[in-house]
Amino acid sequence: MAFRLSYAVYSVDTHVPQPNIRPLDGDTRLIKLADQTQDAGWLHFGNASSNVGKWASLENMPTRARREGANLKVYPKLDFHHLNSLAVVSDRARSVFEELEPGVHKFLPIDVTIGKEDVPYGRYDLMFLGNRLDTLEKDLSGPYNARGICKGLTDPNGRVVLDSEKIEGHHAWAEMFLSLGSYGFFVSDTLAKKLQDARLTGLSAFRHTEETKNLSV
Repeated sequence: MAFRLSYAVYSVDTHVPQPNIRPLDGDTRLIKLADQTQDAGWLHFGNASSNVGKWASLENMPTRARREGANLKVYPKLDFHHLNSLAVVSDRARSVFEELEPGVHKFLPIDVTIGKEDVPYGRYDLMFLGNRLDTLEKDLSGPYNARGICKGLTDPNGRVVLDSEKIEGHHAWAEMFLSLGSYGFFVSDTLAKKLQDARLTGLSAFRHTEETKNLSV
Protein backbone atom coordinates (compact mmCIF):
# COMPACT_ATOMS: atom_id res chain seq x y z
CA MET A 1 0.00 0.00 0.00
CA ALA A 2 1.06 3.57 -0.63
CA PHE A 3 -0.06 6.43 1.57
CA ARG A 4 -0.73 10.15 1.18
CA LEU A 5 0.58 12.40 3.92
CA SER A 6 0.74 16.06 4.78
CA TYR A 7 2.96 17.80 7.31
CA ALA A 8 2.75 20.57 9.95
CA VAL A 9 -0.44 19.15 11.45
CA TYR A 10 -1.21 19.81 15.13
CA SER A 11 -3.46 17.50 17.15
CA VAL A 12 -4.62 20.25 19.49
CA ASP A 13 -8.20 21.10 20.50
CA THR A 14 -8.05 24.86 20.98
CA HIS A 15 -9.19 28.11 19.40
CA VAL A 16 -5.78 29.67 20.00
CA PRO A 17 -4.13 30.48 16.62
CA GLN A 18 -1.30 28.17 15.65
CA PRO A 19 2.27 29.39 16.11
CA ASN A 20 4.28 30.56 13.16
CA ILE A 21 7.89 29.80 12.22
CA ARG A 22 9.23 32.92 10.51
CA PRO A 23 12.49 33.13 8.56
CA LEU A 24 15.01 35.62 9.90
CA ASP A 25 17.13 35.73 6.76
CA GLY A 26 16.92 34.68 3.13
CA ASP A 27 13.71 35.18 1.13
CA THR A 28 11.42 32.17 0.62
CA ARG A 29 9.47 34.03 -2.08
CA LEU A 30 12.54 33.94 -4.33
CA ILE A 31 13.64 30.32 -3.82
CA LYS A 32 13.80 28.51 -7.15
CA LEU A 33 14.50 24.94 -8.20
CA ALA A 34 18.11 24.08 -8.95
CA ASP A 35 16.82 22.69 -12.26
CA GLN A 36 13.85 24.79 -13.35
CA THR A 37 13.04 22.73 -16.45
CA GLN A 38 9.31 22.06 -16.69
CA ASP A 39 8.43 18.42 -17.36
CA ALA A 40 5.11 17.01 -18.57
CA GLY A 41 3.68 16.95 -15.04
CA TRP A 42 1.86 19.60 -13.01
CA LEU A 43 3.24 23.10 -13.41
CA HIS A 44 5.83 24.23 -10.87
CA PHE A 45 7.03 27.36 -12.77
CA GLY A 46 10.54 26.73 -11.45
CA ASN A 47 9.43 27.59 -7.91
CA ALA A 48 10.82 25.40 -5.16
CA SER A 49 8.65 23.79 -2.52
CA SER A 50 9.16 20.75 -0.34
CA ASN A 51 6.94 18.53 -2.45
CA VAL A 52 7.84 19.39 -6.05
CA GLY A 53 10.15 16.38 -6.01
CA LYS A 54 13.22 18.35 -7.16
CA TRP A 55 16.02 19.97 -5.17
CA ALA A 56 16.02 23.69 -4.52
CA SER A 57 18.74 26.18 -5.29
CA LEU A 58 20.61 27.46 -2.22
CA GLU A 59 20.16 31.06 -3.32
CA ASN A 60 17.82 33.01 -1.02
CA MET A 61 17.56 30.02 1.32
CA PRO A 62 16.94 30.93 4.98
CA THR A 63 19.42 29.65 7.57
CA ARG A 64 17.77 31.15 10.68
CA ALA A 65 14.13 31.18 11.82
CA ARG A 66 12.07 31.91 14.91
CA ARG A 67 8.93 30.28 16.26
CA GLU A 68 6.44 32.96 17.27
CA GLY A 69 2.95 32.94 18.76
CA ALA A 70 1.30 30.37 21.03
CA ASN A 71 3.56 28.81 23.65
CA LEU A 72 4.72 25.21 23.95
CA LYS A 73 2.09 24.33 26.55
CA VAL A 74 -0.63 24.98 23.96
CA TYR A 75 1.21 23.84 20.82
CA PRO A 76 4.10 21.45 21.56
CA LYS A 77 7.13 21.02 19.33
CA LEU A 78 6.60 18.98 16.17
CA ASP A 79 8.92 16.77 14.17
CA PHE A 80 7.29 18.15 11.00
CA HIS A 81 6.76 21.93 11.10
CA HIS A 82 6.52 24.34 8.18
CA LEU A 83 8.09 27.65 7.29
CA ASN A 84 6.10 29.54 4.64
CA SER A 85 4.87 26.10 3.42
CA LEU A 86 8.40 24.62 3.33
CA ALA A 87 8.81 21.49 5.46
CA VAL A 88 10.96 21.95 8.56
CA VAL A 89 11.87 18.58 10.05
CA SER A 90 13.59 17.40 13.21
CA ASP A 91 16.75 15.34 13.28
CA ARG A 92 14.65 12.26 14.14
CA ALA A 93 12.46 12.78 11.08
CA ARG A 94 15.43 13.35 8.80
CA SER A 95 17.10 10.14 9.96
CA VAL A 96 14.05 8.05 9.01
CA PHE A 97 14.06 9.37 5.43
CA GLU A 98 17.82 9.04 5.05
CA GLU A 99 17.84 5.49 6.38
CA LEU A 100 15.74 4.34 3.40
CA GLU A 101 16.86 6.82 0.72
CA PRO A 102 20.29 8.18 1.58
CA GLY A 103 21.29 11.16 -0.56
CA VAL A 104 17.96 11.31 -2.39
CA HIS A 105 16.22 14.11 -0.52
CA LYS A 106 17.76 17.49 0.23
CA PHE A 107 18.12 18.52 3.88
CA LEU A 108 19.41 22.00 4.67
CA PRO A 109 20.17 22.96 8.29
CA ILE A 110 18.25 25.86 9.75
CA ASP A 111 18.82 27.35 13.19
CA VAL A 112 15.36 27.64 14.78
CA THR A 113 14.85 29.61 17.99
CA ILE A 114 11.73 30.44 19.97
CA GLY A 115 10.45 33.73 21.39
CA LYS A 116 11.90 37.21 21.45
CA GLU A 117 14.85 35.95 23.48
CA ASP A 118 15.69 33.49 20.67
CA VAL A 119 15.99 30.49 22.96
CA PRO A 120 17.32 27.45 21.03
CA TYR A 121 14.43 25.33 19.72
CA GLY A 122 16.30 22.27 18.47
CA ARG A 123 18.12 20.96 15.43
CA TYR A 124 16.00 21.27 12.28
CA ASP A 125 16.37 20.99 8.51
CA LEU A 126 14.43 22.33 5.58
CA MET A 127 13.41 19.28 3.53
CA PHE A 128 13.01 19.06 -0.25
CA LEU A 129 11.86 15.74 -1.73
CA GLY A 130 14.16 14.43 -4.45
CA ASN A 131 11.77 12.04 -6.21
CA ARG A 132 9.36 13.40 -8.83
CA LEU A 133 7.80 10.29 -10.33
CA ASP A 134 5.14 9.13 -12.76
CA THR A 135 3.57 6.38 -10.64
CA LEU A 136 -0.07 6.50 -11.76
CA GLU A 137 -1.71 3.46 -13.31
CA LYS A 138 -3.21 5.60 -16.05
CA ASP A 139 -5.93 3.21 -17.21
CA LEU A 140 -7.36 2.78 -13.71
CA SER A 141 -7.02 6.39 -12.56
CA GLY A 142 -8.86 9.50 -13.65
CA PRO A 143 -10.46 11.63 -14.87
CA TYR A 144 -7.79 13.90 -16.35
CA ASN A 145 -7.71 17.55 -17.33
CA ALA A 146 -6.51 18.86 -20.69
CA ARG A 147 -2.84 18.71 -19.59
CA GLY A 148 -3.15 15.09 -18.47
CA ILE A 149 -3.20 15.87 -14.75
CA CYS A 150 -5.30 13.44 -12.74
CA LYS A 151 -8.36 14.80 -10.90
CA GLY A 152 -9.01 11.52 -9.13
CA LEU A 153 -8.94 13.06 -5.65
CA THR A 154 -11.27 15.98 -6.41
CA ASP A 155 -13.77 14.54 -8.89
CA PRO A 156 -16.77 12.84 -7.19
CA ASN A 157 -16.35 9.85 -9.49
CA GLY A 158 -12.56 9.95 -9.56
CA ARG A 159 -10.09 7.23 -8.71
CA VAL A 160 -6.36 7.06 -8.05
CA VAL A 161 -4.41 3.83 -8.48
CA LEU A 162 -0.61 3.71 -8.33
CA ASP A 163 1.57 1.31 -10.32
CA SER A 164 3.54 -0.79 -7.83
CA GLU A 165 6.32 -1.51 -10.33
CA LYS A 166 6.92 2.22 -10.84
CA ILE A 167 7.04 2.78 -7.07
CA GLU A 168 9.46 -0.06 -6.40
CA GLY A 169 12.67 1.19 -4.79
CA HIS A 170 11.22 4.60 -3.89
CA HIS A 171 9.88 5.64 -0.50
CA ALA A 172 8.90 9.33 -0.58
CA TRP A 173 7.90 11.14 -3.75
CA ALA A 174 5.88 13.78 -5.54
CA GLU A 175 3.53 12.36 -8.17
CA MET A 176 4.02 14.25 -11.44
CA PHE A 177 0.46 13.87 -12.67
CA LEU A 178 -1.45 14.33 -9.42
CA SER A 179 -1.11 17.38 -7.18
CA LEU A 180 -1.54 16.85 -3.42
CA GLY A 181 -1.42 20.54 -2.57
CA SER A 182 1.27 22.56 -0.81
CA TYR A 183 1.88 20.13 2.06
CA GLY A 184 1.14 16.69 0.58
CA PHE A 185 3.37 13.86 -0.63
CA PHE A 186 3.36 10.08 -1.09
CA VAL A 187 5.19 7.51 1.01
CA SER A 188 5.68 3.79 0.57
CA ASP A 189 4.24 1.30 3.03
CA THR A 190 7.78 0.69 4.30
CA LEU A 191 8.41 4.36 5.08
CA ALA A 192 4.91 4.77 6.50
CA LYS A 193 5.56 2.01 9.03
CA LYS A 194 8.88 3.55 10.07
CA LEU A 195 7.31 6.98 10.51
CA GLN A 196 4.51 5.50 12.60
CA ASP A 197 6.84 3.32 14.67
CA ALA A 198 9.01 6.37 15.43
CA ARG A 199 5.88 8.24 16.64
CA LEU A 200 6.89 11.37 14.77
CA THR A 201 4.63 14.34 15.36
CA GLY A 202 3.18 16.83 12.90
CA LEU A 203 1.96 14.37 10.26
CA SER A 204 -1.62 13.99 9.08
CA ALA A 205 -3.49 10.71 9.20
CA PHE A 206 -1.98 8.17 6.79
CA ARG A 207 -4.42 8.01 3.87
CA HIS A 208 -4.33 4.76 1.93
CA THR A 209 -3.96 4.92 -1.85
CA GLU A 210 -4.64 1.90 -4.03
CA GLU A 211 -1.72 0.08 -5.63
CA THR A 212 -1.83 -2.44 -8.44
CA LYS A 213 -0.14 -5.12 -6.30
CA ASN A 214 -3.10 -5.05 -3.91
CA LEU A 215 -5.85 -5.29 -6.52
CA SER A 216 -7.68 -8.55 -7.05
CA VAL A 217 -6.75 -10.27 -10.29
